[in-house]
Amino acid sequence: MPLRNPCPLALAAVLAAAPARADPPSIRIDDFEDLDLEAATGLSWAALGDWLMGGESSGALAVVRPSAGNATRGALRIDGHLRGEHAFAGAWVALRSDGTPADLTGYAALRFRVRGTPGRYEAGVRRTDGKAQANFMAPFTAGAAWAAIELPFGDLKATMGSSMAFATTGIGWLGITSSGAAPRDFAIEIDDVELVTGGAARAGAVHKVKLADPRTLDRLSFATIGRDDRGDGTSPRLPDARELQLAVDPADDRVWFRFVLQSPPPADAFGLNVALDVDGNPDNGGAWWGQNKAFHYDRLVTAYLSRGAGYWQGFVGVADPAQVAAFAMDGRSSDVRVVVDPARRTLAAGVPRAALGLPAGGRVRLIGTVGSSFTFSDDVPAEGALEVDVPDPAGGHSVSH
Repeated sequence: MPLRNPCPLALAAVLAAAPARADPPSIRIDDFEDLDLEAATGLSWAALGDWLMGGESSGALAVVRPSAGNATRGALRIDGHLRGEHAFAGAWVALRSDGTPADLTGYAALRFRVRGTPGRYEAGVRRTDGKAQANFMAPFTAGAAWAAIELPFGDLKATMGSSMAFATTGIGWLGITSSGAAPRDFAIEIDDVELVTGGAARAGAVHKVKLADPRTLDRLSFATIGRDDRGDGTSPRLPDARELQLAVDPADDRVWFRFVLQSPPPADAFGLNVALDVDGNPDNGGAWWGQNKAFHYDRLVTAYLSRGAGYWQGFVGVADPAQVAAFAMDGRSSDVRVVVDPARRTLAAGVPRAALGLPAGGRVRLIGTVGSSFTFSDDVPAEGALEVDVPDPAGGHSVSH
């Protein structure tokens, strides 16, 4: 494909060879390396829950030596035991040592790492506007393995029916807490909490990726949501899709997209995308650049990988159209797990459900594509879109389309 075309697959090889950009300025809230509860703001993390209002829940905070898979010295452990109606438990910290609200103009996202009891949680900030206050939160999922979470400010929504608008001024507190769908008894570990500029400043970030064991997917029930003809790709030397399958892992609320190929996947490089229209409007969003040029997307799942010196490397992530245009392919999340199974001729990518921005009910339109780490090859479907119900683990696991 000519490099003048502004498509991410074509630009991947160019940007991978370009000098890495310096990380953008960030506000480090706490890395817990000092093994105490006092954050960089000069004030300590506090356990907040419904017990402070007479509720039946309980919770506690502690700084612990992190579990396997985290190379740092300390992490914040949040233990929660939710009881009764409107139960919640979490950890909050003031953003200024004097307790007054902070101005976060110029910053765009909250970033941290997490592991623990699988389930859905929330993180966000508390904002004051005059005499009114409101929490602005966004969901995330935790699992047994450490995962990087980035929550753009644009995803933060006012809670408890507040009509207050979000702004980056008047931000007093930052919190990580249970959600309405959190386990009743949970323990999660949090590390490297920071506020970041996000977006295009991180364009072209290249990740080292450890492929997951194909056997980890054997316990999931995949449903075929689309089929594709043999030989309808752009080149016979590139991957040719036969089926696109979907499953949801209830253990960590991760959505898996699996391509069944006509032939085993390439040994040294491959690419895959899943483009999703999640807002119900087929005419807005980013214009797809592959075979299916009439499709528009609101979220893009990406894995463009090639073999490195004993590992895989490339671009992985979930992004919205503006982030894709800036080649920040992990603008919404870099937590993408990839499985390659030559014996079964499959390529798969699993992403947190929360990163996809799915509507209530999970009904979406989507397409998938496979190719190399340099260019696309074959869309599923080549025209139109697949209409799919992405199941919520709390409400069942069937998939219809």
